[in-house]
Amino acid sequence: MLGCTAALPIASCKKMAKANITRDIIHRQIKERGALGFERHYHVTDPFIRRLGLEAELQGHSGCVNCLEWNEKGDLLASGSDDQHTIVWDPLHHKKLLSMHTGHTANIFSVKFLPHSGDRILITGAADSKVHVHDLTVKETIHMFGDHTNRVKRIATAPMWPNTFWSAAEDGLIRQYDLRENSKRSEVLIDLTEYCGQLVEAKCLTVNPQDNNYLAVGASGPFVRLYDIRMIHNHRKSMKQSPSAGVHTFCDRQKPLPDGAAQYYVAGHLPVKLPDYNNRLRVLVATYVTFSPDGTELLVNMGGEQVYLFDLTYKQRPYTFLLPKKCHTSGEVQNGKTSTNGVSNGIHLHSNGFRLSEGRAHVSPQVELPPYLERIKQQANEAFACQLWTQAIQLYSKAVQKAPNNAMLYGNRAAAYMKRKWDGDHYDALRDCLKAISLNPCHLKAHFRLARCLFELKYVAEALECLDDFKGKFPEQAHSSACDALDRDINAALFSKSDNAEDKKGGGPIRLRATGRKDSISEDEMVLRERSYDYKFRYCGHCNTTTDIKEANFFGRWLFPIIGHMGICTSTGVIRDFAGPYFVSEDNMAFGKPVKYWKLDPGKVYSSNPNMWDTAVHDASEEYKHRMHNLCCDNCHSHVALALNLMRYDNSTSWNMVKLCFFSLLYGKYVSVGGFVKTWLPFVLLLGVILTVVLTLHLR
Repeated sequence: MLGCTAALPIASCKKMAKANITRDIIHRQIKERGALGFERHYHVTDPFIRRLGLEAELQGHSGCVNCLEWNEKGDLLASGSDDQHTIVWDPLHHKKLLSMHTGHTANIFSVKFLPHSGDRILITGAADSKVHVHDLTVKETIHMFGDHTNRVKRIATAPMWPNTFWSAAEDGLIRQYDLRENSKRSEVLIDLTEYCGQLVEAKCLTVNPQDNNYLAVGASGPFVRLYDIRMIHNHRKSMKQSPSAGVHTFCDRQKPLPDGAAQYYVAGHLPVKLPDYNNRLRVLVATYVTFSPDGTELLVNMGGEQVYLFDLTYKQRPYTFLLPKKCHTSGEVQNGKTSTNGVSNGIHLHSNGFRLSEGRAHVSPQVELPPYLERIKQQANEAFACQLWTQAIQLYSKAVQKAPNNAMLYGNRAAAYMKRKWDGDHYDALRDCLKAISLNPCHLKAHFRLARCLFELKYVAEALECLDDFKGKFPEQAHSSACDALDRDINAALFSKSDNAEDKKGGGPIRLRATGRKDSISEDEMVLRERSYDYKFRYCGHCNTTTDIKEANFFGRWLFPIIGHMGICTSTGVIRDFAGPYFVSEDNMAFGKPVKYWKLDPGKVYSSNPNMWDTAVHDASEEYKHRMHNLCCDNCHSHVALALNLMRYDNSTSWNMVKLCFFSLLYGKYVSVGGFVKTWLPFVLLLGVILTVVLTLHLR
């Protein structure tokens, strides 16, 4: 919890009201298989969240506490403050272990433990534009970097590179530091000013915990950027090694980043609303970004708006309305081509674009809900009637989870979103309308609400096309009071846009005028914004305004299962595997004798050290002797991946759980027929049971 206070509040869970978990606690202690089930069942629950309360306040700072950072084990907490001091706490015992002045001359905004340093090295970034590295054992600042020209807002580290870290500052630069270098200067990894102009400010960054080659950056504006560090470094190397690197013609333009090195993410409704926000002096800035423990999702706090979760695996384009192009007006509003800020809101297609069916609608039969869901829907309807919009949305959402193919639930929830009118509600309503229409093309209210949502989201030309389509499908509603009112609103907005376009003629391209500077956004930036991906879920943060250090984070750990167990051999054939919390076994694998192996080539180890293989296996094993076992986020596969990364096997430092499982499946060999049977028999049996159940239900 961060805020303008000199004390750190520590939250705890109040005593549980019910004692029915006593039996499960005993089973966890005496049954080997009970521990994992207990952890999954009681990990994070609604009653647990409701019992969270203040346990203690850690007193020690004399200024606002701006940043907190846990160590890897979770038994130490570092804090940074406006008093330019950093304090290391034992939060579980409410003790201050160490306090030191960092040498900064302004507020500290970021503090990080350096990985694999035994919690001895701490990094701080501050408003004095400096980055300092401290040795906590001697309470001294051992490195001072002053390359930034504006406030340093965030520091990021990566377990795969224990001597490297990154910083994001309000000068628009992302810098990379290598403590092994003799030079006390850093390298510019990403320069946002080359894409967005001199006024852009970098606010936050984070490294993917499962693949440390990916770096997410939040800056001023609604876009969040994901970069591939490997591609950037390889591009820089190739530029330096190119024979013609120093010879350029007048038309040459060297791209600062290679194609494919960056992906952009944005809430689909924000780009088109940005000009309106700017006119009202409302600022949007990504104040915090963080990956999920498994590295497949990105959580973003959009300061001044809401909190968004982006799916990095199953990406989706922003939802738009797709119809055959028509000409309703002249000028810049034709085909919906209004101010874009680099993201088109026109009719041309995104992958989620939706084309309404042609012709008049015919009534489709409604799917009846089970009694318990009908009761939930009725409760939601009653909340809606009482104008309890949030409660209605929660109830409709609960029903949608149980009946994801019911068009009426989506349509009703869309109505509740439209009535509540919080930031982003109209866009979620648009998504629900599209879903309802896809499930039931004859959903009259969803068609009309879709047109209203498009209008509220400033997709004026598309709203007019949608309304015309609605009139064609439901002619009996074409002259209703609601339809006429929306028609008047749309035409008034189109007329206003046409007048504004005439006033601004000769002022350059509209999407550049919207930013106020012709040279502020590069063409490369425009392309990246056009290709941006939409969010998966939206959350409403509390008091998400005023400062740009607000955070949104994941609570708990990732607990989905990964099948299989893995170890790695030394050069003498001794198998080492991460078998449990703080324990790496030797030639005694946790699940019995090996059934499969993948023979690696020591010649693919990229190191001048002839003993690098054994050194890497030893170092990885020593590291995991100090780690808590997490079945799916930090397990035996992670242990092997760290060893391969340390030795740079096959000239790669991107080994992870997924990559190891894939290559083992592809190149692995079974030790015997029995090993093959032992591996696949459980899967075959499970598949047989599932097929039997499915066929039985089908025959009935």
